[in-house]
Amino acid sequence: MADPFTHFFKFIPPGFKFDLSLPSSFLTQLNCGRCSKATLSRGRHEWSVDINDGVFGDGWRRFVRENGVQEFDFIVFKHKGGMMFDFLVFDQSTCERQYPSISDEMEVEEPPTVSDTIRTHMKGPKNLKKHKRNDYASQEQQKFQVKKETGSTIKKAVSSTLKDHPYFISTLKPSCFKKFFLQLPLHFTKGSRLKTGEMILVDDKDRSWKVQLIKKDERCFYLGCGLRAFLVSNELKVGDAFKFELIEKEKNKPPVVSFSCLTPIEEDGRRYLIGKLKSYNLKKSYLVIEKI
Repeated sequence: MADPFTHFFKFIPPGFKFDLSLPSSFLTQLNCGRCSKATLSRGRHEWSVDINDGVFGDGWRRFVRENGVQEFDFIVFKHKGGMMFDFLVFDQSTCERQYPSISDEMEVEEPPTVSDTIRTHMKGPKNLKKHKRNDYASQEQQKFQVKKETGSTIKKAVSSTLKDHPYFISTLKPSCFKKFFLQLPLHFTKGSRLKTGEMILVDDKDRSWKVQLIKKDERCFYLGCGLRAFLVSNELKVGDAFKFELIEKEKNKPPVVSFSCLTPIEEDGRRYLIGKLKSYNLKKSYLVIEKI
C-alpha cells in the first residue's frame, strides 16, 4: 500500500485567488467529509479556514490578505495530521516569500513631536478628502531648493496630521532590504485608518507600484509583497530618507501614497533639501518645510 501524501501545492491563477480547491486525491486521504475546518500554520501564526466540498471557504480571504498572496504565486502545504497544515508561499521569482521575524517586528518608530516639523496642522485625517490623480501627478512638477542653515540630520518618524495629506518621514532600515518589508509607524496607520490589502505607491517619477499592506497585530502594519521591485527600481539603499504621504483614500479603492526621496546636500557649508512641488501646494497655498 502506498504511503499517504504529506505535501501538495496550489498555483494561484489569475482571477482565482479566492476560489481554490484541494486535490481530490488528498481529500480522499483526509476523509474529512463535506465540511470541515483546517488550521494553516506559518511558524507561530495560525489561520483557521473552512473547507466546503473540497474548496477553501470562510477564512481563506483573510489568509490570502494577511500573507500577501498574489496571482501567479504558489503555496506548498505540508500535512501534519488531522486538519493541521504547515505552508510556504513562493512568489513569481520561485523563491520563498520572506516575512518579518519577531525581532524585526519589534522595531517601533519614535513618536513624533510638534517641534519635529516647522508647520504642523493638528487636525486629524478624519475628513481626508478625495483627490483626483492629477492632484499628485501634475506634469509641471518643479524641483525646488529649500535653504536651511542647520547641521542636524533628518530625524526619523517625523510626522504630521495634515487635514488633507497625513505623512511621516523616516529612513530605510537594513530590514527593508534583508526581508523586503517596511514597517509603518503605529500613529500613522491608526490616524489614517488604513486597512490591510493593496496599496499604490507613487514614486518621484510618477510611476505607480502595487504593494501589499499587511497587518501582523494591532501594533504592527508593514508593506510586504511588491516592495522589493519598488526599492530596486528606484535604486534605494539603507539610510535613505523618505517622505511617506497618503494622498488619496477612497472607499473600495486601494489607498494611494506618495513615496518621495529626501536628499539633503551641502554646498559652501550650507545644507539644502531637494524636493518637488505638488499641485495641492498651489491649490492650498502652503508648503511644509521638512527639518534636515
